[in-house]
Amino acid sequence: MSEDEIKIKINKFIPYFVFCFGFFMIVLGLGIREDYFLILVVSLIMGLIFAFIFYLIFQKPERLELGEEEIEDSEKDIREMEIEYEIINMGDRRRKREIREEAERRLYGKSSDKKRISLTTEEKEMIFDKFNNKCAICNTEEGLHIHHKDQNPQNNRLDNLLVLCGVCHKKVHMKVR
Repeated sequence: MSEDEIKIKINKFIPYFVFCFGFFMIVLGLGIREDYFLILVVSLIMGLIFAFIFYLIFQKPERLELGEEEIEDSEKDIREMEIEYEIINMGDRRRKREIREEAERRLYGKSSDKKRISLTTEEKEMIFDKFNNKCAICNTEEGLHIHHKDQNPQNNRLDNLLVLCGVCHKKVHMKVR
């Protein structure tokens, strides 16, 4: 630490000390009226202690200059935290699904035991290409879903699948159309 930096730190510390020293002089002066030397010494010590505490609490940290390596390391750390967060959320979604299934069993005496068989990326692309990347009902090209005509998520035969936008998909399941 250079001499100038030390002077700056001392100059920042002085107002805290003056305030604390004056405060303890007044407080102790009200309680101890006869021994002024004791008041002065105790006020000096307490002023230094509390000024140092205030200095540590209220000091603004120095600007941190990061190099490219530190920035890359920080970005990697942030990415790791995001991955950990997603893992936690995935477990939470699984737990919520299990709770929903149990609630359905209790309410209706059954649950949707039809376990979905996932389509591969190639299969999904083939289905979207078959429908020209458009909703089979309204021809929109955004927010597309793959719908099972027989409502069986295990039946992934091509003749059982339709491409629908989110709005039309919801309407089909609500039997609006």
